[in-house]
Amino acid sequence: MGKLIIAFAFVAIILAQGLFASCVNDEKSVFVPAVVGDSGKIVRFTLKTVDGTGRSYFATSPRVGSSTQGSHEIAIRQSIELANVSWAEQCDYLLRVENYTISKSIEGPSASLGIAIAALAILQNKSVRDDAAFSGSIGSEGGTGGEKSVCNPKAGGV
Repeated sequence: MGKLIIAFAFVAIILAQGLFASCVNDEKSVFVPAVVGDSGKIVRFTLKTVDGTGRSYFATSPRVGSSTQGSHEIAIRQSIELANVSWAEQCDYLLRVENYTISKSIEGPSASLGIAIAALAILQNKSVRDDAAFSGSIGSEGGTGGEKSVCNPKAGGV
């Protein structure tokens, strides 16, 4: 009887780990080409996870258009679904754009591929290459759309 209780307790502890999983607080950055008119620049998007309830937030400086907001949320949702880790919904996802000086606002879905790569890197405990920049959109069904590209950000431009 004592061995049965110990075995039951062991199984209960293993099963409970999924119920009490907590967010893995982490931060990953990706490079994304940004184009305005005939010029462009490589910008850094940084995604940070903190304890929360599964919400995603986008810093509002520079201003962010509605298609960019919607595409970043889709990219994170699709990444959570693909990663299939128990703690993903215990995180909030905080996204900010760094060194963005070519315009006062960001509009369009093409950064969502880079955002999805950052989210997957956090969720799967992987690193992100710093010698590549990503452009492309993630659809609500998980497919990619628009122009997709990978380039070397250290080469100096788009």
